[in-house]
Amino acid sequence: MAPFRILYIECIEDFPPTIGLLRISNYLNSKKGFLRENIEEDILILGYENLPPFNFRNITIYRKELKKLLQDTYNKFNFDLVAISCFTSLLYTKSLEIAYTIKNFINPTCITVIGGIHPTVYPEDFNPKKIPQYFYDYYLKKILPVNCVIRGEGEIGFYKLVKSVLNKENALDDYNNSFNVFTSNIIDDLNTVPLIDLSLYEKYKTQIINDKYFNIEASRSCPYGCTFCWSSLKDVKCYNIYRTKASELYLQELCILKKGGWLDSNIVINTGDPIFFPMRRRREKLFEKLNLMKKNLDFTNSIAIFDRINSCSESDLRKYKDLGIWVEFGLENVSIEVLKLMNKTNSKNTESYIMYLNKVKKVIKIANEIDLKYDFTYIFGFPGSTLKEYRDFQNFFLKKNNNKKSLIDKYNVNFSFSLYLALPSRILFDKIYHKRHGTVFFFKKWWRLFDKFSWFYRFLYKPSQDLSLERYISEASNIIKIVSKHYLEKGNPFYCKDNASSSFYDDYFKHFFNRINEFTVQFPELSQA
Repeated sequence: MAPFRILYIECIEDFPPTIGLLRISNYLNSKKGFLRENIEEDILILGYENLPPFNFRNITIYRKELKKLLQDTYNKFNFDLVAISCFTSLLYTKSLEIAYTIKNFINPTCITVIGGIHPTVYPEDFNPKKIPQYFYDYYLKKILPVNCVIRGEGEIGFYKLVKSVLNKENALDDYNNSFNVFTSNIIDDLNTVPLIDLSLYEKYKTQIINDKYFNIEASRSCPYGCTFCWSSLKDVKCYNIYRTKASELYLQELCILKKGGWLDSNIVINTGDPIFFPMRRRREKLFEKLNLMKKNLDFTNSIAIFDRINSCSESDLRKYKDLGIWVEFGLENVSIEVLKLMNKTNSKNTESYIMYLNKVKKVIKIANEIDLKYDFTYIFGFPGSTLKEYRDFQNFFLKKNNNKKSLIDKYNVNFSFSLYLALPSRILFDKIYHKRHGTVFFFKKWWRLFDKFSWFYRFLYKPSQDLSLERYISEASNIIKIVSKHYLEKGNPFYCKDNASSSFYDDYFKHFFNRINEFTVQFPELSQA
């Protein structure tokens, strides 16, 4: 009997692949003994397949090239099931394009499965009755593009789906002729997750190494409840039950990557946990073992992590420096009013936020003294924010003190700026934001729109009744220009010309703000709202 063939498709094109599909495959293979038929697997990582950019202007050529890629893949690997990762809402239309292409042109009888953050929050977006009408300008309306949406963590749910087909608990036709939504169980103990096996990625090994980043994780969810984060979705179990694996297993997986030849000396290991081993004993144990590993295994790779201002000690900072760890702090803002809206300290007590901001200054001072590689994520335009947010930034970072030096004059303060994104989890709070602050999301389901402006819709909203879209963009643009210009002149290595962040600030934001201004000219009602 021919094996049951599974094709995984990673949609992300601009960044190294996430590890989700690999974890799902590893878990499924650990359960092979419970399957009555053999399985074979393959993967397409679209970012490594030289497809044209996916956008409205390129859609004709994109469809042509995607169809060719999928047909060539099917000719070599007759897949029975396709698992598509729709990691975020940015991939919604692309994931549907892939599913439609497969069902319309390649293999109408295969099972198509979609999972990820967006399908978890809005599974109904994949219901054939709710799919945007513009797809029917090209694809037959009778086609059912998605058969199964798996909500939450994918491992257990996907295994159960495959098992139900291979063990004849459900017929293939039960799935490929219907639309189904399953909520997967979460893995309560991450120490039971199979150790990473990169066999599925082997054909992309060179490209992954050349990307200079490798994504991995040591935990799931977050012990905190910032209102802009997925962990604030209390009805989605996998996002609000924090779990972490033993530090030994995290390090063991790093050894697997090293010994398998996946890490050249320039690759940064990006540990995507919202907070890196928050429990003090585990963190200290990890530091100790990582130090031994670096000495005994010639492990020279940098590790990038996320940490929180209020849980990081001076000792942690010095360990990060000694161990070559690049730490990104979720600062997000320095306006106390905005920090309260974000729930950054799990407290409404103003004193706790004053202490938080004093801790920020201490972290900056120590990081500069020891030359630690670090940066702060910073979000402009949070719902409810006013012009005071920008004055608070200027007072905190740019205002000169008695020595006629500002904080960024005295120290290198590295920022990763971003504008608030109207992601689905955040729009769920739309009624609260509107009632309390006068927040207006102009395109509440922007991911369902597909035209030449698609890239911008998610940014277009009015933060509060006291802050218009136009003024918010103008204020954010001004601060970013001041900071980047200051540090380029100062020679801060984080912004220097041979650092990728330099082009990011010089080109990306300049282009972005120009396009936003063009957009608001065409739609003046947005800037006037």
